Amino acid sequence: MDINTKVPVVAVVAVLVGAAFALRLRMPKQEQLPQRQTQPTTGDASSYSRTVKTLDGRIYEALLVESPIEVPSAKELMGSESGKFGAIATFEGVTRDSFEGKTVTELEYEAYPSMALNKMIEIMEECARVFEDVRKIVIVHRLGPCPAGETSLFIATLSAHRAPALAALPLLVDTLKLKVPIWKLEKYATDDGLENEVEALWKENAGWDPKSLSE
Repeated sequence: MDINTKVPVVAVVAVLVGAAFALRLRMPKQEQLPQRQTQPTTGDASSYSRTVKTLDGRIYEALLVESPIEVPSAKELMGSESGKFGAIATFEGVTRDSFEGKTVTELEYEAYPSMALNKMIEIMEECARVFEDVRKIVIVHRLGPCPAGETSLFIATLSAHRAPALAALPLLVDTLKLKVPIWKLEKYATDDGLENEVEALWKENAGWDPKSLSE
């Protein structure tokens, strides 16, 4: 055959497709993902949320909001499964008006919503492996400005008995501060009571570990 003869393009494509298909057949199957149903992230300009429901009935809800956190009632937390829960434990983190002798006017929180929501769900799953009786966890974190005296973090744990619901809260708070990438800008007031942007300081959560993003 003349070396200058051109091989038809269709034939070349067919050979490549066949080779790729054969390679795929020899590849090991990927490991199954944990059995859970994840609703897509929802959100508008002021809020983002993600909910995970496991096949054994656990519920994890993560929310990021740019408006004042409205603490839900016990009835709202239990929803349609009120008969399953005998205990609800809650935690609220509130913006203080002082830090190291400085007057704090407000905190301003910032995050990558999708990344933060993923980490929030992860720490809820980790917590449920430690406290198996906890059947539902809700975490709400404020984004944007959060004036002194307003709630910046709300966590609720629901279980049949009070002990696991109460014990799970410190683990969730500490792990959230360690692993969830949320940053805050502390704004201080001057001696005459006016906000001084020059003294504003960006901070990550105390104890936050950047390596947690790669876990």
